[in-house]
Amino acid sequence: MPQIIGVAIMVLIIYLINDWVRKITAGTHGSNKSQPQGDVIDITNAWIDLNDMPYSRKSQFLTPAENLLYKLLKDILSGSGYVVLPKTRLAEVLDLKPQSPHQPEYLRRIRERSCDFLICREPGTIPELMVMVESRQETASVQQSRAFAQRAAGAAGFPLVIINLDNAPDENTLHRILTRAGLSY
Repeated sequence: MPQIIGVAIMVLIIYLINDWVRKITAGTHGSNKSQPQGDVIDITNAWIDLNDMPYSRKSQFLTPAENLLYKLLKDILSGSGYVVLPKTRLAEVLDLKPQSPHQPEYLRRIRERSCDFLICREPGTIPELMVMVESRQETASVQQSRAFAQRAAGAAGFPLVIINLDNAPDENTLHRILTRAGLSY
């Protein structure tokens, strides 16, 4: 028994020394950084200077092809009781099942991804259909992201259609796609 107590005390001493050394080491590494001049906020231990934020406004929200599809969707659904919302995060439309394993990871994934267009029924903006776009120019990570969104929507029983922007549908074809997906207007 005294040996177990001795081992426990040694582990505690090693832990405290290790913690003390990390604090000293972090203090010397952080001393070379210049201090922010303005108000600051702390985001995951990294100080951000609020007077020198590295952001600029994008020149466009949708690509030209996405914009054409958006206008076509709006025209088709005009007066039908549906509204089209571009670039909606999956976390705004999908919920995690209670007590799911790995909840933080699954939640992170739906927070990071979005559908290109969400069609909602009015009044109340009730989500009805996700629309994702694809094209030849997209990267493998974009394809993987879309595949994840498609599987997540399928698991939730949420209708999703994929529109190829390289061969964009005309109004009649898009109308048929939306009708087959379950929209009635």
